Formats: sequence, structure tokens, C-alpha cells
Amino acid sequence: MQKTKLTHKNYTLNDGIYQLKLPLNIETIIPENDSVRLLSQFVEGMDLTDLYSTYERMSPYAALEFAKSNAVRVNICLRTLYNYINGNLFLSLSRSNLIYKKKEKTVRKKEKRSLKRGGESIEKRSDEINSRLTLGHYEMDTVVSGKGSKACLLVLTERLSRKEIIVKIKDKSSASVVEALEGLRRIHRGKFSKMFKSITSDNGTEFSDAKAIEEMGIKYFYAHSYCSYECGSNENNNRLIRRFIAKGMDIGSFSKKRIKEIEKFMNNYPRKIFGWLSSNAVYKSLEKNL
Repeated sequence: MQKTKLTHKNYTLNDGIYQLKLPLNIETIIPENDSVRLLSQFVEGMDLTDLYSTYERMSPYAALEFAKSNAVRVNICLRTLYNYINGNLFLSLSRSNLIYKKKEKTVRKKEKRSLKRGGESIEKRSDEINSRLTLGHYEMDTVVSGKGSKACLLVLTERLSRKEIIVKIKDKSSASVVEALEGLRRIHRGKFSKMFKSITSDNGTEFSDAKAIEEMGIKYFYAHSYCSYECGSNENNNRLIRRFIAKGMDIGSFSKKRIKEIEKFMNNYPRKIFGWLSSNAVYKSLEKNL
């Protein structure tokens, strides 16, 4: 009886004949309605000019809500989104792209003492201001340049709506601060006294001439030393500014037009505290009560 010899082909050889190709189609494995797929398609489908000029400066949460508001069916929560970022599930987004980095310990500098003219302690501020019941009450601060430049920004944050006003000034002096507020009074004219009822600031030397500001019809209050949380809305908005003007940059190199573009971005930024409405939307809805 003739024996049949069985031969087995070696399918592991990479000689172009026996090499196996797995029938793996990634597109069919991931469902079309997968949240990560939808979010990725939404981001990748956006105009890159707008993406890099505006949306790259949104926090993951704001970007997530923005996608939802544009009819993208995304059913993931904030924690899941951060897990995806940390797990490098996005091709062009990782932890290094996040806006706020881990804070380093800083050495507290000694506060410069200044001879203040006018103004009152924040302790004398009314409940109406403290409770954010009406428009017209602002927190004020300055954002400074790096070494070698005196130019800075005078920033005012409306306490109820968080609407921001940014004015570029030549230096961090009380005269420049008063001059900037005088400029706002000329712009708004008859509406100025209704728009600006009070201002609260820290004890910086640039805010030492409260009397000149009070003569414009504005009540002026000073926060306690080393209590930045007493002007918390202003501090939070300053962080938004730093997305565009990093510490150490020369503010003098930024045009007034560019400063206004940053101001516009901030006032149209969707905010969680307002159910993702912008400061502009909130301000306009309450402006009739001024």
C-alpha cells in the first residue's frame, strides 16, 4: 500500500507567497457613534486657522461643551475626556498641550508700602457688591511685562457677569491707571456712572491714587494684603490672558488691536458658572437694569 506524504506549508515565511494578511478592519470594529470618534472627527473637521487661533486655548471641558453645542453626540464626561488625553488616544493632543501646568512653589515677595490717597477697606463694601447682585462693580489689577519693558495691561473684571475690560498702559504707575479710567469715561460718557459704580483692587502702588478715581464718581475699596481670593474673578480672568501673553513676554509688542481681540475672546468664552453662556451674553441680558 502506497503511503501518502503530507506536507505542510510554512505560513510564517515572509517570502511574498505564504505571508498571511489578517482581515482586520479597524473602521468596522469602532462603532460609528463612538464618542471619541465623533469628538476627533469634529476637531479634525474644523478649519485649522480658527482651531489654532481660538479653540486651542479652550480647556478640555470648554471644548467638550462647545462640541456638544455644535450638535456633536458626545456622551463622555470630563473625567473620561482627561483619561483619553492621559492615555494618548488623540493623535495630536496630550498632557503637554494642556493649558495649565503644575504650579511650582514661589517665594513670596515683600509688598511695597504705598501712601494711599482715598479708598476704603473691603470690609466696608456693601452686601449688594459682595453678593454680586447688580452690574457695575469691578475688580481691578495689572498684568505686567517681563524684565526690560514697562508696558502693562490694566484689567477690570465685572463681578456679576465676569465681563473683562483690558486697557494697555505705558507703565505700572498710578498716573497711568487714572489716565486709563479717564479714557473709559470719555468713551462711555453719560453711561459711565451707571457702568462703573465701584472698584476693588489690591494694595499695589499703581492703585495708590484712589481719590482721583473716587472723583469720577466711583467708590473704591482695597482688599486685604496677601488675600488674592478677595479679587478672585479678576485672578481667574488673568489666567485667560496668560494663554495669549505668557509671563516674561513684552506687552509693549502687542498692538491695541490684538489686545482687543484677546478681550473679545474672553468675553465670548463659554463659562461653566453660567451654564456655558458667555460673559457678553450674561451682561447684555442684565444691561437693561443699569
